[in-house]
Amino acid sequence: MSTRGPGSSIVLAGRQLVVLLVLLLTLLLPAPAGASSGAVNLVPESTEVLEVLRLRVPSEGRSCWRRAEAEVWEPWLAQRQGYRGRELYWDPQRQEALLIIGWAHRSDWKGIPQTSLDTVQKHFEAAARRCLGAQGTAAVDRVPPPNPFPIVSNGELLHELLIRGNAGDAALGGGGAPALP
Repeated sequence: MSTRGPGSSIVLAGRQLVVLLVLLLTLLLPAPAGASSGAVNLVPESTEVLEVLRLRVPSEGRSCWRRAEAEVWEPWLAQRQGYRGRELYWDPQRQEALLIIGWAHRSDWKGIPQTSLDTVQKHFEAAARRCLGAQGTAAVDRVPPPNPFPIVSNGELLHELLIRGNAGDAALGGGGAPALP
């Protein structure tokens, strides 16, 4: 399922490759939500970035999760500076969702006040619970309040450019790429 903000015509470049990379990274190297490496942040705030979230979404709550995402997060994100769109995926084996959210600049994403995110998250959780309750879904009883779809892990991927031709030779120590046999 793909959702885009109103008037958004930007397609995340190499989406299939990015999705494959994200899936491999999130499946092989999961980081707990809120984990911190303690490292100093050396990422320029002007760097294009993909925000990556994994959520626990049981199959019986999948339609309510999608509905709450569309009703709450999508319109709010569409109003944010630098928002490029997002892709939502669901893994039936793990009963998890993968959200890939594109930002023009890391500073656009990281500049959003935490209080704003918390407010929108509360609206999302309320919308999801209303939907789950209306459907009589057992999932609402198994998940403690307030969030029926908790974050499993989060992270970011930075956009990288390939170095081509002589311009990159100096950065590579003057030798450039080795010739292939």
